[in-house]
Amino acid sequence: ALVVDDSLTARALHRAMLEAGGFQVHLAASGARALERLQADTYDVVICDLDMEEMDGIELIARLRERKDTRTLPVILVSAHDSAVARERGLSSGADGFLSKRECAAGRLLAEVLDVMSRRGSRE
Repeated sequence: ALVVDDSLTARALHRAMLEAGGFQVHLAASGARALERLQADTYDVVICDLDMEEMDGIELIARLRERKDTRTLPVILVSAHDSAVARERGLSSGADGFLSKRECAAGRLLAEVLDVMSRRGSRE
């Protein structure tokens, strides 16, 4: 799993939850760094913050969907904004899932990752 978030705290929290679920986790503090990692390694899922400096989660998803090797990679957006507008914006951008940071803190991340991966796998 690749966790992309400009918040050190969020990266640590997501990493702990995913590692507890058996994932090997790599971290990226920016969208640009995530793209570098994705050229070097293969991932089963990307968990990405919606609001980041330079390149936000929406732009990162657009870049992933343009590339043949990452077009079908499952992406879950995570946002501090838990509004219907943020959720719709994220899902309409091509994200496979959307969680608020509150939902992640409540332990929903692993279940969402597994759900998105199983749905994405059944579409290929």
